[in-house]
Amino acid sequence: MQKLFNFIKKALKFFKNYLFKDPIFVFKYFCAYFQKNYKPNAKFFTNDEFILELKLGKSFIRIGDGEIGLLHHRDISYQKADQKLIDKLIEIIENYKEESEYILSIPIFVNMTNKELAETKGKLSCWLPLKIEFF
Repeated sequence: MQKLFNFIKKALKFFKNYLFKDPIFVFKYFCAYFQKNYKPNAKFFTNDEFILELKLGKSFIRIGDGEIGLLHHRDISYQKADQKLIDKLIEIIENYKEESEYILSIPIFVNMTNKELAETKGKLSCWLPLKIEFF
């Protein structure tokens, strides 16, 4: 019973935080949440490939849970979400191509299934938004 109560509490908080600010995200999240085998197929560089790209002069941009929160109008401890920042993050993500002058880096967790993430406390709610955003 406590597990169900906690789930409902988290769901209500989620809807309160996102429903009016980002309804498309809420829809995408809802659709992906219940798919236990939902697993995108992100390409990751090997260590050698990554080092070579850096030696070729590419910059490295990490997109993690904080940046995904900012994209969805959520402040993080050291940064307020404002529209100019959100627009710039969207531009960086949408314009990313293999030949870009930067490497868009995301955590390897995106290649885990929802079931695998759910088995590790807190990882599904943390990384599912990233999976939804990129795939």
